[in-house]
Amino acid sequence: MPTESARLARLRGAEIWIARVRLGAVVFGVLEVGLLSTGYPSGYETYAWLVTGVFGVGAILLFAASKGVDPRVVGLVALLFDTAAIAGYATLYSYEYGSPTRWALIFVVVEAALRYGLLGALALPVVLLPYLVFAEWWRVHHFHAGPGFIWDRVAFPFGVFLITGAIVGWLVRQLEHEAALAQARAREAETLRDELGRRVDLLDAANRCARALASSLELDQAFGAFSRELRGLVPFERVTLVLVEGERAEVMAVAGRGTDRVFPPGSARPVRGSVSRRCSKASSSTAPPWIHRTIPRKRISSGWACAAECLLRCRWARGRSECSV
Repeated sequence: MPTESARLARLRGAEIWIARVRLGAVVFGVLEVGLLSTGYPSGYETYAWLVTGVFGVGAILLFAASKGVDPRVVGLVALLFDTAAIAGYATLYSYEYGSPTRWALIFVVVEAALRYGLLGALALPVVLLPYLVFAEWWRVHHFHAGPGFIWDRVAFPFGVFLITGAIVGWLVRQLEHEAALAQARAREAETLRDELGRRVDLLDAANRCARALASSLELDQAFGAFSRELRGLVPFERVTLVLVEGERAEVMAVAGRGTDRVFPPGSARPVRGSVSRRCSKASSSTAPPWIHRTIPRKRISSGWACAAECLLRCRWARGRSECSV
């Protein structure tokens, strides 16, 4: 699923866009009230201009808030404000029998779908149902030119709002699912790219170690070059080259700490019970379990562990020599 910061960024972008559309709706409202609507009952034109003024001021404030305030708070306030403004217009223009103003409530249903998905898109029409009943009652009791209370003028808009909300809410949910899937795949691709980069670096470092071993026929010189390259691949305090012949393990070369005190070059010891015995029994293609216990995964990355396993299994020349890290 998308991260919290990405979700908030998406919500903020949606609120800024809706706020811009709302500013355009203010201009449309001014044209409707001032030029396109006629025949107002006594006092209704004043109320219409009052609603338009409140709508304009609220649109400006919401536009400013959409850029700095928490988009979840702005979204809830904006939804309530738009619902109240459209309901006010629909109530005022109910003096016109057959006025389409109430159908503008479909915009707030779409807003609820964009902000809250399928749940919001289905819940808001249910919340609007009492208002649809009120609007029809207001028309019947205050304006007697049209017919009496007609339930179809309540049920049909409610059904349209509900169906529209279900469609838009489902589309929003699918869009969020696809966006989350795309982000997951992008993260997988980045992880694969980084892993391939580490593998390439590891292979290059292993090649440098191999070239260092082959750089000289002198054991000390070759092992010195090898240990320098190895230090750039796997951090170590001591590395030892051991020649195993039968039951005898002889230290051929040492680099790091304690080279002259602990198993210096030329010293020997029995193979039985030593790390060399476990190394010599290991398969050349399968890492033995003791390697994973010797190199804790939580302390070094997988690339270092892989390199260490390879080095712990490496052979020297044609003998049964083992590299111990």
